[in-house]
Amino acid sequence: MTDAISYDYFADIYSSLFDESFLSQFRPWLEFNLRQIEKESKVLDYSCGTGSVANYLSEMGFQVIGVDPSAEMIFQAKKKYRGIDFRCGDVKSLADVRGCALALCNYDSLNHVESKEILEEVFRKIFLTLKDGGAFVFDVNTSIGHFERWKGVFCASNEEFYFSARGRYDQMVNLATYDCVTFKKFDGLEWRRNDFKITQRSIEVSEIREIARNSGFYDLKIFNSLDSFGVKNDTGRIFVVAKK
Repeated sequence: MTDAISYDYFADIYSSLFDESFLSQFRPWLEFNLRQIEKESKVLDYSCGTGSVANYLSEMGFQVIGVDPSAEMIFQAKKKYRGIDFRCGDVKSLADVRGCALALCNYDSLNHVESKEILEEVFRKIFLTLKDGGAFVFDVNTSIGHFERWKGVFCASNEEFYFSARGRYDQMVNLATYDCVTFKKFDGLEWRRNDFKITQRSIEVSEIREIARNSGFYDLKIFNSLDSFGVKNDTGRIFVVAKK
C-alpha cells in the first residue's frame, strides 16, 4: 500500500473524524458477510486503519488479526482497543496468517495500491491467508466514483487540530488526489503544520475480474454500494466478494 507515511501524519485526527461514521456506513455490508461464517472464525482485517472494524469484529466474537502499513494508525488502534492482534506491515507480513474464513479490506484501501501488478500481488497474498471456501471481501472506487466525489474541500477542526482536504481527479491517468493540510497543537501552546497528499488509483470491474481470476479466486460477486447496501453519497463504489 502507498500513503502509509501520509496516514502517519494524521492518524489521530483520522480516528476522531472517521472511525464511527465509516463503521456506521459500512455495517450492513459487514453484517451481510459475517452471516456467511461461523462465530469464532478467524478474520483478517487488512489495511485496518485505526481499528474500528477490527474491534467490531472482535466484539461479535471473531478471532481478529488487524494489519496496516501505517505505524501511527496501528498505534492508535492499539491505544483504543485492547486484546486484538494488531500488526504494522504490508502483505509481505502475512506469511504466518493462514486459515482465515474471511479477509476484509475496507474504505478504498485497495485504491491506494499504485499499480495493477502490485494489486495482483496483494490478491495472491490474501488468497494464501484464506482457508478453502473462505472469502476476500473488499470495496473499491471506480473512475465514476472519483470523478463524482473527489472534488471540493472538506474541513474539520476543534481545539486541538485543524484538517482540510481538497480533492481533484485526473482522468488522463486515473489518479485521484487529496491535498491535505493539518495543524495540530503540541503541549497546549505550539501549533505545527503538515502538508501531504493522499492518492488513489481508479479500479474498474474488468480489472478486478482479471486479477481475481489470476490469483486463484473462482467465484466473484459484485454489488453497488448504494443500491445493494444503502451507503449514501457513495456513487461509483463497488463491493466485492471473491471466494477461494
